[in-house]
Amino acid sequence: MTHRLMTAAVLILVFSAAALRGQDAQKDLDKLQGAWAVTAMEWNGKPVPLDSVKGTVTFKGDLMVVDGLGPKPTEHRIKLDPSTKPKSLDATNEGKGKLGIYQLEGDEIKVCFPIGLRTERPTDFKSAEGSNLVVMTLKRSKK
Repeated sequence: MTHRLMTAAVLILVFSAAALRGQDAQKDLDKLQGAWAVTAMEWNGKPVPLDSVKGTVTFKGDLMVVDGLGPKPTEHRIKLDPSTKPKSLDATNEGKGKLGIYQLEGDEIKVCFPIGLRTERPTDFKSAEGSNLVVMTLKRSKK
């Protein structure tokens, strides 16, 4: 009997923690909604001149639309996990996934994610030479 009660208590704790994580992810996703302008960008350890970057990132539900950073706009389904350190952002486009991280503070978000075939999630907001990581800072666009 005691074993069953302990098992039930553990399951309740696990499901409660998962529900809270989902609520936190939804709160962050809600904060991201709308258009964001790229204000800084670094790739492979080198700053990308802002005059060559006219990019915007728009969040619509769990869809992230990146425009102006490639030959055509790209759409990615995103999943946030604010319980990790740093916070995790998974983006999927045409069946391919990118494992990134994000930091949201008011009207500014910083993201770091791989370009190309890199499969490991970044652990900090640095883009060393040869890392194939891009770090972008975005500021909420005026309405």
